[in-house]
Amino acid sequence: MADKIIKNFSIDLSDLPEVGASRDFTIKGDEGSEFILEVKDITTGYYYNFFKNGFVNYQSKLENVISNNTYRGSINFPAVTGSDDEYDIQLYAKPGTKHDKYVEVRFEDGSLDINNSTGSNSLMLKKVIYQYTDVTLTLRAENPASSFTPASTTTFDKIVSRGSSANKIPFSLTATAAANKSLRILKQPELSDFFSKTSLVVGSAPNLLTYEDQYPLVTETALHQNSSYTGVDVTLFTPVPDIKVGDKWTVTSGIAPNQTHTVLSVTLSEGSLVTVFRTVSDPLQNVSLTAKQPLEFRNQVNYRWPIDDVFGLTEGMIIKGTNVVADTVLSDYVVSTTISEGTEQEQEIVRFSHPAIEVYSGETTIQKGFITGQAGEVVFNNQQPLLLAGDTITAYAYGPSKINSMTGYEVTLTDLKIEMNNVVHTTTAASAGGSSTSVVLDDRDGIFNGVSVVNGVGIDPTAVITVSSGGNSDSAGTVVVSAAQSLESGIDLVFSGAGKTATISGNIEINKVGTGDVSLYFDLDNLLVSS
Repeated sequence: MADKIIKNFSIDLSDLPEVGASRDFTIKGDEGSEFILEVKDITTGYYYNFFKNGFVNYQSKLENVISNNTYRGSINFPAVTGSDDEYDIQLYAKPGTKHDKYVEVRFEDGSLDINNSTGSNSLMLKKVIYQYTDVTLTLRAENPASSFTPASTTTFDKIVSRGSSANKIPFSLTATAAANKSLRILKQPELSDFFSKTSLVVGSAPNLLTYEDQYPLVTETALHQNSSYTGVDVTLFTPVPDIKVGDKWTVTSGIAPNQTHTVLSVTLSEGSLVTVFRTVSDPLQNVSLTAKQPLEFRNQVNYRWPIDDVFGLTEGMIIKGTNVVADTVLSDYVVSTTISEGTEQEQEIVRFSHPAIEVYSGETTIQKGFITGQAGEVVFNNQQPLLLAGDTITAYAYGPSKINSMTGYEVTLTDLKIEMNNVVHTTTAASAGGSSTSVVLDDRDGIFNGVSVVNGVGIDPTAVITVSSGGNSDSAGTVVVSAAQSLESGIDLVFSGAGKTATISGNIEINKVGTGDVSLYFDLDNLLVSS
């Protein structure tokens, strides 16, 4: 008699929220198929009791028979206590019953993907459900270009469950100007002003690309010392600090011009820059130089660099760092040639290309079904100096699409706006002579010269009166306005158009929560300017 077949076991295997949840399951198979279902909490060691509908501290299981080709049930998973949790679900086929044919699925790193594999070659079929503590999405404001430094900024936090979503949530956060400074709005915020960021560690050496000239420019010129010399240790006439290890150097005139050598080391000693050169041949070969013979140096620069973790990086992300060339982004490398230029047959032929991001084979790390790291390499739009080796740099992802790639969070922002608070200061003296452009105030902080507009009792409401000078001082004193005013002492004046505090507000909808805490930022350099 042929064995009966369990054909399918179906249950929602997505991550459980911190508060727990109930999950329905379905077992489909031949009529009369017999099974045992066991659910174990790996953290506590408890087993699920299908009659008490909860976990117990002794082994418990469900034994039953499939009728009408289907068995349905449910499992109540409790709230997580303390740390993350894992539940192992094991479905056994009893004698006379077996599982459907085994179809194996593996992760990118070659490890077994239990949840997406189907069937079994044994009597046991296993699935895993993970439960995680909640994560926090934090909204912040930051100045990546450091055009100014605010005195303080606030944040907005939203606690959410991994893999879940959240409906439209109103938020606000503020940026406050430093002492004796004020802020004004450059523009209203857009999705392109919203970013995430991550730190990357650069490898020890770049990788040369096909057709790449890694010594494109003369970066330094120098003179040999004030005497002739033959050897490998070359002393320059005056110190040249920007010569780097790996530079190519040539003699521009005199003995052996245009022969290329490589800088092996650089030492600054007693005011003279001493460099050790290796010629293009091994072993070390002597070079012969005359007194004050001219030399040219070319820094090595490269497009392609190894990175410790490229997961989530995409073309177009902005890169910043101490030794990163300005205006650098991740970019494909393309070398092309134009043929028949200026004719109807003009065509661009790609000779070589390399993607902006490449993952090294076998270098993907997967934990609990999620990619947690991918060693690889990136290509920059600008060649980078050898000083970049070993640096920690920052990648910036602007806009929801790139944020999703970097963080796993899918968000929608609406109703974005930025507003300035008005500044209120009080006159401490009447206008001199009954009418004057000089206004004496109890404080002048937050008043932006040439920008702030003043209103109040005694100010013509139909006129636009601006502050010409005297603002941005955290003390009492006199400001000069654009037209003479007749003001009494003790009058509250309102200064608008600039201020001390800017408020960014809007709504955020979280369509998909990522796998960990995340900070998302508004770029203040794009939105505000400081006096």
